[in-house]
Amino acid sequence: MGFEVSGGVLQLAIPRGLSSPDLLKEFKLGYCNRTLSYRLPSKHTKAGKAIRATLKDAGIYRQTMFEHFGGCLVVPVLDPETGAVLEAYGRKIRPDYKIGKNEMKHGYLPGPHRGVWNVKAFVASDEIILCEVLIDAMTFWVQGFRNVTAIYGTSGFSADLKRAFETSGIARVFLAFDRDEAGDRAVEKYTPRFAERGIEVRRVQFPKGMDANEYALKVQPAAKALDHLLRSAELVSEGHGDPGNGGDGLAGGGAGGDDQALAAKEKGAVVPLSAVRADAGPVLHLAADSDRMPRSEMTLE
Repeated sequence: MGFEVSGGVLQLAIPRGLSSPDLLKEFKLGYCNRTLSYRLPSKHTKAGKAIRATLKDAGIYRQTMFEHFGGCLVVPVLDPETGAVLEAYGRKIRPDYKIGKNEMKHGYLPGPHRGVWNVKAFVASDEIILCEVLIDAMTFWVQGFRNVTAIYGTSGFSADLKRAFETSGIARVFLAFDRDEAGDRAVEKYTPRFAERGIEVRRVQFPKGMDANEYALKVQPAAKALDHLLRSAELVSEGHGDPGNGGDGLAGGGAGGDDQALAAKEKGAVVPLSAVRADAGPVLHLAADSDRMPRSEMTLE
């Protein structure tokens, strides 16, 4: 689909400190090199028209038929059971490291956010690091902190992520949001929702104006620096709420759809890892979803 998954992707990821073969393999990272149209049947054929319409509906193509993630390092968020792409994040990254003033910098597929990145983390531990964006979460992962996931921006706490927290027995969350006004507001917004479910909340204190990725690039060795911040994270709430009290929930409002658990972990219980399988084949299948119809050209900021 016009995505490179070779060593060239690792070279492009070097400026972000994410040049890890394990990261690429585990989460199927790729680079959108703008060659998708050359790999499809001719646009003048019935098959070519059909597949382009499907890709446009999914948000891979924009209404203008340009690739939505052209020139981006792309991070898919996969369904752990089927391997279908539920969400995708793109971060503009170029060989010369220069991004034009009017070019998109990063963004997601159009439509409601879906899926949970690194859902294995909810089974592996009762503590979790929650980042603001996937680049930051991958930064922790590369440095050895595997119990990490991310929201999709400060307002992107998806229903799927809400269900993962509500059903996995997480006892403590480390909010590793950007140290800026938006990050501060997000901490204030989500802390009561975690607390009412009995989840302890700690804030990772990056230097003012910095995020996890920037911090890891500037403070070396990164693993030791991030470990220090986690150990010294500020206690925001001890989480004395009732985990079963219902209420509006973490994301605010109902989860909608099927409330079947994403993970069935209870403290001390053995949870089958098949519930969080992430061994889908190399072909990424797009999940069919009418809600994923592009609402606009979606300017990525």
